[in-house]
Amino acid sequence: MNNLKKNYFFWILMVLVLAGAVSGRTIDFLRFRPTTLPSTGKAGEVRLESSSQTIKKWNSSSSSWDAIAGISGVVGIANGGTNNGSLGVTAGGVIYTDGSKLMNVGVGTNGYVLMSQGSSVPVWTSQNVTAPGINILKDYNYNAETGDTGSWSESGGGTLASTSTGANVGNGFYAISYDASANADYLATGLAPIPAGLYGANCLAEFLYKGFDSNITAQVHDNTNVIASQALSASTGYTKTQINFPCPSSGSLQVRWLASADAAIGYIDEVHLGSATNLFDYSGAIDYGTETWTDNWTNTTTSVEITRIGDMVFLAGTATITGTPVVTGTGYEVTIPAQYAPADTAAVQTQNTAKIVSAGGTFTGAAGVESSTIIEVRALNIPTTYLLPTALSATVPGSFTTGDSIKWWTQYKVSGWTTTPAAALSNSAPGAWSGYHDNTCSWARTNTSYGDPATDASCALTERTNMNFGTVSDSGDLPNILFTPNSTGRYYVCAHVSVTIATDTAGGELRLWDGTTTIAESGTWASSTNSGHRISLCGVYVATSASSKTLSVQSKASSGAITINGSASAGGTAIEW
Repeated sequence: MNNLKKNYFFWILMVLVLAGAVSGRTIDFLRFRPTTLPSTGKAGEVRLESSSQTIKKWNSSSSSWDAIAGISGVVGIANGGTNNGSLGVTAGGVIYTDGSKLMNVGVGTNGYVLMSQGSSVPVWTSQNVTAPGINILKDYNYNAETGDTGSWSESGGGTLASTSTGANVGNGFYAISYDASANADYLATGLAPIPAGLYGANCLAEFLYKGFDSNITAQVHDNTNVIASQALSASTGYTKTQINFPCPSSGSLQVRWLASADAAIGYIDEVHLGSATNLFDYSGAIDYGTETWTDNWTNTTTSVEITRIGDMVFLAGTATITGTPVVTGTGYEVTIPAQYAPADTAAVQTQNTAKIVSAGGTFTGAAGVESSTIIEVRALNIPTTYLLPTALSATVPGSFTTGDSIKWWTQYKVSGWTTTPAAALSNSAPGAWSGYHDNTCSWARTNTSYGDPATDASCALTERTNMNFGTVSDSGDLPNILFTPNSTGRYYVCAHVSVTIATDTAGGELRLWDGTTTIAESGTWASSTNSGHRISLCGVYVATSASSKTLSVQSKASSGAITINGSASAGGTAIEW
């Protein structure tokens, strides 16, 4: 009966507690008779004290009221509590455990995902911070989130450390800091073996960095040789650097940051070394850079700009005269490297132009060719050599002086090349655009020097196709296009121009001009009065910034007028871009 009575009062107590909680009323204390809390109790009796906010039961052994374990104060995990009296409950925070209590990882940045760090604190991270695919440094503390410099090393007298200073962390909670003190100091990631899946594949070294200066060069290294490298520059905020290279078919790789002198401190985060995920199949213009080719004259240097589109190569050569040339053979001759050997020698001979440029004004060689005149290129002895015409014969070189040059252009299909798309950097390939100036256009110029023709306000530019290229327009009622490059780099540009030359036997010439540099140049001779011709201007425009640019067609004639115009009766366009 006593036990029943005790249980009865206990359940009344609990009902009252719940009733108070549900009703939202404050209960100062619950008590049995008498009206004041007793100083002593009986075995099994409990009481709720508002002063300590605890439930206590009578301990007959110690003759005291003791707090009931597990449901007073900070409630432990085993009793359904948090075991953390200071647990934050910020909106958007995520709860995790540290092995003994519940914790709040905090609020992440919009769009971030929660990334596991094993038994360490999970971190919010942006998706695809570094390139996906195979990262051979994934087990080498590539993102510094171990909170130390594990797997990293320093050679020389520089200082290597881990930093958690928010402004110096690219992602997560930690980054690597490095302060080189002298030439040949370097920082290195772990040396990781190359998996078979990357043998001979296109590979990529990518990382975020902040700070440093021009005394630091990033390298892909096999612990013996430099595989690829890229010079860095000072960066006030975090920036991403990418180095593309072909992976070796054996061995191991690491990324190094090599100093050439005492350098500014820098910070590195999120290093990727492995799959080249910034490449894609691209059949547009690909810059092969500028190469030095061998010619048959002494005291000349020939540089050639090379652009590939599918199986075609577009060459823009410049032979710079550094002294009095000495000829070995007939005319000026260039040796074509084997990798660019033409597939069809006859086709090469029909698509070439060249020009003599005099540093002193008019060129008065034996052929009587003026410095501004276009002459035809003859491609002889292909595929080994590229020979200019007899206008540059053995009697001519004595008329050249230091600073003169021969500029030439050609295009042809290369033996062994296919139209299969080639790999190109995803952030470097320009889009594509085409359009035309219609047959209402008429731009005339009567002058023996290059310049803009007279304006024509009636002319219209019409777009044919546009693939991720942006807006293209014309400017000033002139034969030009105005566009903003998507990125810096090389853009292959063609203008197929219809012209009329007024004077019989007069020479007419056009150039594609960016305001500073000639991109392409070509010309023709009139076979009769007001003879019509189609002249193609194709070349590579080098964009050094992402600011808007105007590319113009300029004209000149040796006598009378040259007019850029379409055929109104036949519906032909004035310029096809």
